[in-house]
Amino acid sequence: MSVSYCPKCGNTGVRLDGSVCDCQRPHDSVYSDIVGLDMPEQYQGVRFATMLVPVDCGDYYPRLLDNLHKQITTLQMENQNFVICSPPMHAKTVWVYSCLQNLFRQKVQVAPLWDVLELRRMMYSYDMGRMDTADYYDVKYLFLKIPAEVTHQVRTTIATIIDRRVRRGRCTFFIYNGTWGSLTYGDEAGILRGLQGDGSFSSLMVYNFKSKE
Repeated sequence: MSVSYCPKCGNTGVRLDGSVCDCQRPHDSVYSDIVGLDMPEQYQGVRFATMLVPVDCGDYYPRLLDNLHKQITTLQMENQNFVICSPPMHAKTVWVYSCLQNLFRQKVQVAPLWDVLELRRMMYSYDMGRMDTADYYDVKYLFLKIPAEVTHQVRTTIATIIDRRVRRGRCTFFIYNGTWGSLTYGDEAGILRGLQGDGSFSSLMVYNFKSKE
């Protein structure tokens, strides 16, 4: 049996510009069943695989992403909050959109991948009565990006959304392009450091990775 080779990515699944290669998309159309799911076109139909993950963060990193992906997409993850800290271009966004599409196909209510500041604006509008609904409180799993500039507002929003969603029995997951140390740098009030724990209740499980190269 011949093994197909992709000249665009060298069978790595990721092009030189960091985008997901077309070879990772199924050959038949997969877009018809994700109509209505708000996501960038280039991520539509993407499927997470450990082969997409760079190896410079060690063997545990891709295994962790794969294990979390399975727990989430089989709806086994319960009462957990965590943050994945790793360098940019290390498959975190692909991982999120793969989770979202798997959940969406199972008719599980999902919300788009927002960053924390976008969510902060929506939370403020809802609290001020300018929005009638707040789906981000009710979805079983919420995925959020932490922006590069981690301000006091970002930290307090993270703490607030975890607290409000925990009261509803929901899980919240964050991704961050950097280390836990850089994320908590300047956190003089200890807002984020005070959340670190095992991920249960209103604590935040921290998965921290950095390149060994």
